[in-house]
Parts: sequence; C-alpha cells; structure tokens
Amino acid sequence: MPSFPAGDDPNTDIFDLSMGGIESFDNSGSFQRDCSSSDATQFRANRSLKLAKGTTQHRIPAWLRYSRTWAVVATVLTIVIASVWRFVLDDEEERQFFRDSVQEIADRYAQDIKRQGVTSLSSLQALAAMIKFDDSNFTVHNFDGIAGSLIKAYKGISNLQLAPFGTVRYIHPLVDAKMDNRGALGHALLLDPDRRQGALDTIHSRSIQVVGPLTLLQGGIAVIGRTSIFTRFAPKFLPTESFTKAGVTYHSNCSTPETQLLNCYFPGPLASDGVPTHFWGFATVLTLASDLVAPVELHRLEKGAHRIGGLSEFNYQLSAEIPHASLAGVDGVFAQSSVAGPGWIPEDPVMAYVDLPDFGIKWVLKVKPVDGWPKMSEGFWFHLCVFLPLTGLLGVGLGVCIISDIRRKALQVEKLEEYKKDVISSNIITSVSNIDLLQFPMCLMSVDHFMNLRRLISHETARDLNKLCFVDDSKRLAHLRDEEGILFFSHQWAGFFHPDEEN
Repeated sequence: MPSFPAGDDPNTDIFDLSMGGIESFDNSGSFQRDCSSSDATQFRANRSLKLAKGTTQHRIPAWLRYSRTWAVVATVLTIVIASVWRFVLDDEEERQFFRDSVQEIADRYAQDIKRQGVTSLSSLQALAAMIKFDDSNFTVHNFDGIAGSLIKAYKGISNLQLAPFGTVRYIHPLVDAKMDNRGALGHALLLDPDRRQGALDTIHSRSIQVVGPLTLLQGGIAVIGRTSIFTRFAPKFLPTESFTKAGVTYHSNCSTPETQLLNCYFPGPLASDGVPTHFWGFATVLTLASDLVAPVELHRLEKGAHRIGGLSEFNYQLSAEIPHASLAGVDGVFAQSSVAGPGWIPEDPVMAYVDLPDFGIKWVLKVKPVDGWPKMSEGFWFHLCVFLPLTGLLGVGLGVCIISDIRRKALQVEKLEEYKKDVISSNIITSVSNIDLLQFPMCLMSVDHFMNLRRLISHETARDLNKLCFVDDSKRLAHLRDEEGILFFSHQWAGFFHPDEEN
C-alpha cells in the first residue's frame, strides 16, 4: 500500500505519537523496544516465569514453620513428661503409703502394749484395795487363789508378790516352767542396801513405781511394778527384822521409841472416815517381757497376719528408750522377732512409742519388712510396661493427628500459593507473547486518499468513508515504514465543528 512520502531523506526517523508515548523506527528495521525479536520475547518470558515461581528447593516445609505445629509438639512432650513424672510420683506415693500402713500397724501394736501394761499394773491396785479393807488377813491367807484369779483376769503377769512390812513372804506362782521364785522369799527390801532407796521412794510416792525392763538374777528380762499399801489395820511401827546378803547381816532397830520414829514409822494418808493409816507392806507385780507382750501377740507380725503391698512378714524390736544398766549392752532391747539374733539392729524401721509417763515408761517399738522396704510399688512393672507406653502412644497419636491436620491445611495453602504464582506466571507469559501486538493500533491514510480530499476532514469522517488503514502489528508496521515510508504531521483544529474552516 502506498504511503505518504517520508520527505527528501528516506532515512529520516519518523515518530508516531498516537499511542500515548514515543516509539522510534529507523530505516534499518530496528524496533527500539527490542520486542520484534522472538529470542528476546522468549528470554523475557522465561525470566518473568522464573521470577514469578522462584525456587522451592531446600526450603523448610511451611507446616514446620507454623508455631501451632511446635505448640502441638510441645504439648505432646509435656503430656508424655507429665505422665512419666506422675508415674514416678505415684510410685513414690504408693511406697510411702506402704510405709504409712506399716506405721499404722506399729502404732496399733504400741497402743496394745500400752493398754496391756496399764492393765497388768492395775492388778496391784486391785490387790492393794483388798488388803486395805481386810481386817482378818483373808487376802493373805487366800493369796494363791486371789493372785491366780487376778493373773488370769488381767493377763500379761508372770507373778504377784506380797511383802508385809517390806519383806517378801508370798509369791504366786512360786515355781513354774519359766521361773523359780523361791530365792526371793524373805527378801527384806527395806534392809537390802541395793533395794532400800527404791523401796523408800515407793513408800513416800504412795503410787506405783516401775523398774525395768531389767535382767533378773534368776534369768530372763522382766518389768517390776511395786506399790505401797497403807491400812488402818497395820501396826504403827514396823517390827525389828534382819536380812543376810552375801554373808552380811542387816538389822532394823525398832526396839526403842527413838529408833522407831527414825527407821520404822511410815504413816499413810487418812482414811475416808478420818482414821489414820500406816504402812502395811508392798504389793509387787513381776511380768516377764514374753508374758507382757503375749496378750498383744506381737508374733503375728512375723507370721503373716498383716498383708500390705504384697508383703506379710515383718520383724519387730521392743526396747526401752533409756535402758536399765543390766540391758545397756543390748541397747535396752527386751523383746524382738524370733528370727532376729543378738545385736540385731533393724535398718530404717518405722517407730511407735509406748509412753506411760505416770509409771516412768517410755519404750520404742520398731517394725520393718523381713526382706526390707520395697524399691518399687507392687504395680510398678504393670504401669511401666502397659500404662506408661499406652499413655505415650495416645499422646503421640493425638499429636500426629493434630499435626497431620495442620500439615494438610498448610499444603492446601501452599497449593493455593502455587496456583496464584501459576496465574501470575501465565499472565506474564501471555503479556510477553503479546508484546508485538500494539495496544492501540496506528491509523494511516494513503497519500492518494489524502490528496484527493482537497481539505481536512475529521477522523470520524475519514473512518466512516473507509479512508483509514489500521495497523496493530509492530512487525507489519516496521515493514510498512521500511518499504513505503510513513509521514506524521500534527494539525490543530481551527474551529469547533471543522478542522480548518478555511481549507
């Protein structure tokens, strides 16, 4: 198609300002946007695609970057750690409960020993009460029968003794399978230098005095309780007596009024009717350690009578907190398990106290399992092999489910992001591929049509008369420029209704 001449110089650059910008063409065919080259177009497309997609290699998965994921991991770990800690704590509590249970048993036995001790010593009060109101010596004459009844009723008693004027005259039983007490008959407690002070203390205290546990001369370990008896039927002064010990004879001089008041006069409290009373003598209870604890049945501890946490056999040891001199070598121990040998010391036992301050008694009962305290609770292995792994699996399974849900949602987000990137890349590729197409086509008119007009007309009129040629391809436009030439000129309208009223 012929074009409007480009001027005298065919190489003169022609500029088209019709597209809202400046585009330059020259006769060499070079389009200054460099968009006519397919290689450049492909390069830009590839580059834009690369910039849009970026690289996803060696990236941490998005779901691992979520704080919720690590919060779930931390929660699962906390659950597992808390389960382990609770398991260890429960095991410790169960072992402590086991020890507390043994302590309760020991306390119960200590209370039984305390009760039995009070009961056994109370036999002295019963015996003293009978003598206090006996004006015919019926109690003395029937002592064996009365003592036998008291021993049977009160229990925990090896023998009962009466010592009128302080000298032992009556003992029941005098001889039995455990003891032979005949050597104690005629023992003057107020004349024996080893017993006199204790006897005087008993008279002055007017209460039950307890000695022991101690080792007896005739063998065995015993507790001795003694009380003084005051009655209106007793003489005012003690009779003169003598006592021989280790070849030495001791005398009481009660023959003159002066010596009677000094050595033989022990007045008692007034009777309820105001009648004075005087010292009659002593009532004594002697109980071997084995007889004292027999009613309590301490042997049940080692015979499996109590079952706690899978254990049923326990060793025990009963000792005086402040031992008598005769038991100092064995730390005051006077009763213990049959399987325990001399010098046996229980390791880490529970301790219960037998405390009778009115009688000066403070004993300690120690109890421990025969095989020692368990290192773990009875259900330790069950919890370790079943409960704890099950808790861990449940915790991990819960965590996996939650993390899987988070991962699924994260992958959905990633796919959405990839889709957005693909859309952007597609748009870029489409834009690059259409870069040779002009967004606004160039409108041209051939020289022949222009010259035949004879006057200027409007664009719309030229369009309606099919006088215009529209070019929207840059390559074609460049070809047209090179082959025929394109002339561009600008004309300002001279009127409102016609480009140039005069032409």
